[in-house]
Amino acid sequence: MKRLRAEPGLIVAVALGAVIGAAARWLVLDLLPHGTALAWPTMVVNGLGSLAMGLVVGRALRPALAVALSTGFCGGLTTFSSFAVDSARHFSDDGVSLAVTYIVLTVVISFAAYIVGFSASRRWA
Repeated sequence: MKRLRAEPGLIVAVALGAVIGAAARWLVLDLLPHGTALAWPTMVVNGLGSLAMGLVVGRALRPALAVALSTGFCGGLTTFSSFAVDSARHFSDDGVSLAVTYIVLTVVISFAAYIVGFSASRRWA
């Protein structure tokens, strides 16, 4: 993706994408049940965001739209900070085994989702 300068119109496009992505994350997290052994709602939003990122990166979109969707929407949808907090909580509350399981599953699911999105996007192009 071509690097774009932070012009006012692009900043607004990224901000709008981020608002929509963050709202989507909140909705998904609100709909999913909590209180399970693994913090899987965070895993789900990161997987969905990675899938969306693959779809965006795999397409030949106008640069402004690509940055609004990738940096904006996908950045708002995914949450590395919650992943870090959940990982630390698993280490302190649940032990090393569950924490490592959570970390590995999150990374593998997110990477696989990105590959699926990217591959599907290329096939549909």
